[in-house]
Amino acid sequence: MSHPESRAQSGWLVPVSEDQIEAIESMHMQLRKIVKNRGHFPSDEAASKLMYLALRNIEKDWKMPPITWRQAVNQFAILFGERFTSAIS
Repeated sequence: MSHPESRAQSGWLVPVSEDQIEAIESMHMQLRKIVKNRGHFPSDEAASKLMYLALRNIEKDWKMPPITWRQAVNQFAILFGERFTSAIS
């Protein structure tokens, strides 16, 4: 993983947070694991199809809210009252 200073020096135009870096590295790790388990591909099209299906399955995990999100929402509503409820609606 690269550090923010080295990314800035290497010409990144958009600042990238550590959370974004971790998400990208997690996706790459999952794709590498799938390719490694498959081993050989008869054609580029077969590899592309596998990557497409893998990304589709990985994307399903992105849309899941954290398990404790409902509890957090309730706590925020209690703490911040009207400011919180108007912000999420």
